[in-house]
Amino acid sequence: MYSIPTTFGTNVFLDFVANANAGTTELFVNGVDTGSSVAFAVSISGPVTVGGSEASTNSFIDEFNGSIIAAATYNSGLSASEILAHYDAFIKPAPPTLNITQSDNVVVVSWNVTGSYTLLQTTNLASGVWTTNTSFTSLNGTAILTISPPLEMCFFRLRIP
Repeated sequence: MYSIPTTFGTNVFLDFVANANAGTTELFVNGVDTGSSVAFAVSISGPVTVGGSEASTNSFIDEFNGSIIAAATYNSGLSASEILAHYDAFIKPAPPTLNITQSDNVVVVSWNVTGSYTLLQTTNLASGVWTTNTSFTSLNGTAILTISPPLEMCFFRLRIP
C-alpha cells in the first residue's frame, strides 16, 4: 500500500510501474521514483480495460473515480529517466514562446499563458540584475506587455517560479 501526502487543490500525478519480470510495482509521483515498491506486478495478456474491470455482463465494476490522462504498455522495462521524460511529455505544459514585435513607436512583448511564469527584464545583461515586470495584461490566453515609447535597449525572459 502507498501513502502520498498531497495538498488540497494541487494535482498529483501517480505512475504505477509494474515489472512482471521482477514481480514488483513501483510508484512514481510527478515522474519521480519514490523508492516505494510492492512485491506484486500485473501481468497483462489479452484484452485490457483501463479504469475498471469488465464484468461478465458487459458492464464495468470497480470503476475508477478520477482522471486517467494516459496509459501505456511496453514490451521492455523503462528506466527512471524514460519515465520522467514520459511524464514531462504528458503533463508539463510546453514552455511559452516569447514574442517581441515593434511597429512605429510601440514595442509589444507577448507569450501564451500555459503556466505560471514571471516576466523579467533588464537593460544591462552584464549586470546580471533582472527585475520583475508585472505591467502586462492577459487577453484570451495571451499575456501582452506594451512599451511606448520603446526603451533604447531592453532584454526580456520568462522564468518558471
